[in-house]
Amino acid sequence: MARHCAMVVDVFTALSYIVKEMDKDGIDVYFTISEAHQKKVKKTSKLHSKVHHHVQHGHSTTDINIRLTRILEEYKSNLETPRWYQARPKPLSLYILTDGMWEKDCTAVGPIENAVRKLEDLRKDDSQIGIQFISFGADSGGLKRLKYLDDELNLGRDIVDTEPCDGNVYKMLLGPISKSYDNHT
Repeated sequence: MARHCAMVVDVFTALSYIVKEMDKDGIDVYFTISEAHQKKVKKTSKLHSKVHHHVQHGHSTTDINIRLTRILEEYKSNLETPRWYQARPKPLSLYILTDGMWEKDCTAVGPIENAVRKLEDLRKDDSQIGIQFISFGADSGGLKRLKYLDDELNLGRDIVDTEPCDGNVYKMLLGPISKSYDNHT
């Protein structure tokens, strides 16, 4: 991803300014190349240098399965906890900026399947969790991997979408939770 650093920072900047307006308690940022994360950030300008650093100096590949599992497991435990004293947990929208070139034999299928199963078990609707893979570069293997996650999982629920980094911003934001945007090309 280091070769896409400038574009990653630009896309992150644009999306973060939009998303922070929709998430009044601040946005959470996780990195798949490290355990680093920032929670409830309201001033996204502080994140730009962190994003630049992690993209520029990160490993060449990442195990998306491990990090995605941790993020989704934390959220699923919030869904399971009885919340008689407060409203249901806010929907989770994950925007994963990636070239799809993860470690060999690494896949995001397991965490996505588990999230869908949890939504079904708890009778939550599809908009409770949305995962958007925003793709960088033109690596055929990486793009094929992302297309598979978007179009071929056949889990009965469609919580995943993929959009290129220079694609439709509305689709990036709404594709995983809106069928009309998901099917928009």
